[in-house]
Amino acid sequence: YDTAAFVAAEYVRSEFGLDQGFELYDDDFEGPSRPATEYQGQTLDWLEEHRDKRFFLWVHYFTPHTPYRPSADFERLANQLGPLRDLVVLGDAPERELDEETLRRLRALGYAQ
Repeated sequence: YDTAAFVAAEYVRSEFGLDQGFELYDDDFEGPSRPATEYQGQTLDWLEEHRDKRFFLWVHYFTPHTPYRPSADFERLANQLGPLRDLVVLGDAPERELDEETLRRLRALGYAQ
């Protein structure tokens, strides 16, 4: 398997040993966390490059939030992910992790309906 991880919070940085077993461990950011908009493009590029290979990919989203009710727009997008829906954890933050471009790319790769 090809392996990669894209992480978003300081407590999962490679200095804690969580990078073991990953060929690519992207934890290159300043501060305690980063929004998904900073690494989502690279994640989708990696998926595209490895679509015909066996792989393990960990995408760590970190959008702090309190309990919320997802917007109708989010629900509409998330429901199109089929079996991946439960793997995508999103908030109603200004920089939504799931947007139309991401969904378009996931569809093109065959990972969304």
